[in-house]
Parts: sequence; C-alpha cells; structure tokens
Amino acid sequence: MKNLNLPRSIKISYLSILLIGVFLSACNKSSLYPNEPQSSTNEIALSEDSIFKSLVIDLRDYNEVVSNAHADTIMNQHNFEINFNNAVQNNDLNARKLIANTMGFANENEFWKIKDDMTSKIVALSKKYNLNKISPNNLNKVITNQISTSTIIGLNNKRFTSLSYDNAECMDIFSNCKNQASSNYALEQVNCVGFGVFGWTLIGGALFIACEAASNYHLYVSDRSCNINLKYCK
Repeated sequence: MKNLNLPRSIKISYLSILLIGVFLSACNKSSLYPNEPQSSTNEIALSEDSIFKSLVIDLRDYNEVVSNAHADTIMNQHNFEINFNNAVQNNDLNARKLIANTMGFANENEFWKIKDDMTSKIVALSKKYNLNKISPNNLNKVITNQISTSTIIGLNNKRFTSLSYDNAECMDIFSNCKNQASSNYALEQVNCVGFGVFGWTLIGGALFIACEAASNYHLYVSDRSCNINLKYCK
C-alpha cells in the first residue's frame, strides 16, 4: 500500500472526512435502490465466484484470529485509529506491531498481508460486479449465506471450546454473532474500497485509511462482544 504524505490538517480531520464520505455514499445508495430489489443474476454470479469464496475463507480465518486475541483491556477507538494511521501512512513499525498484536496476530507481517490480500480481492470483485450498486441488505445476504455454508465458525475458537461447546443454543448464538461480525466487516470493506472513486488523492486516500481504521476497530469490538456474550451464555 502506498504511503500518503498528508498534511496535519488532513490527518486531524479524518473523522469529518469519513462522515462526509459515508453521507455521500448513503445518499447515492438510497437513490439506487429505494425498494430493496430481489437478488439479481449479478448477485448469484457473485456467490458462485471463486474469488468471493476465497475472500469468505479469509474473512473467517481473520475473524477467528481476532476473536482469540487476549487482552486485559480494550483499546479505545481514538488510539486505535491514530496507531492504524501511523502504521499505514507513516509505516511506523511500532504502530504496525501494536495494531497487529491488538488484532490477535503475533506476526505483524502476517496481519498486514492477509488484510492487503482481502482488500485486493474486494477490489477485484467490486470491478467485476459493481458491488456498490448492490443493496446492503442483498449483499449482506450473499455474504452471510456463504459464511454459514463454509466451515462452522466457533469450533476452533479457544473460548468456545473451553466454555460452551456442549451447549447447542450457545453454539448457535456465538456462531451467528461471529458470522454477522464478519459480514458487517466485509460490507464496511466494500464501502472503503468504494471510496476509490475519489482516486488516490488526498481526499480519496484519507477516506480509505479512515474507513479502514474504523472498520477494523468495529470488528475488534464486535468480537469482544461475541466472546463476552458467550462467557455468560447458559
């Protein structure tokens, strides 16, 4: 990924830029499909695409590592996004390691590689199927259906096997929680890639990095919530 030499004023206003980008994206999407159309041939083709299936496997494996991350405290979003920006924008080695470790990866290079691989696959799928023109609900269905038909998420999770493996109801709740976390992450990643319409400019780059940081933090927090819910599941 390229490094962007963004002025301090641009970096400080990341949240504002991201909110503007999300607003523009939401306005555009609401005009594209106000009545939530039924699944199209395009969506069926997407669900059968080998790159898409490979992406879902990556998402599953990525989420599994994040879910098994051990930490006494949860990093707040502000610190996470600052370190994520330093890692991507400035190639700060300490920040790269901190983010990778926070997400559960002992090897920071492995973390950044799998993340870049997923981004590349989403870019390829976006170009092929114009994902931003598929309604969020329909795209969510395609993703969750593929996730649910792949290897059951949760069976390899350390907390799951140690706490509630023999509880069928807890298994379903935990698996559904993890599946939805993965699906939400994928949808947010599609939006991040969609900011490429602005090109690799100051605005386009700032939108992409800010979106990436927020998206990864959302997955991080969602997985913590799934694990907490599992812990108290009876």
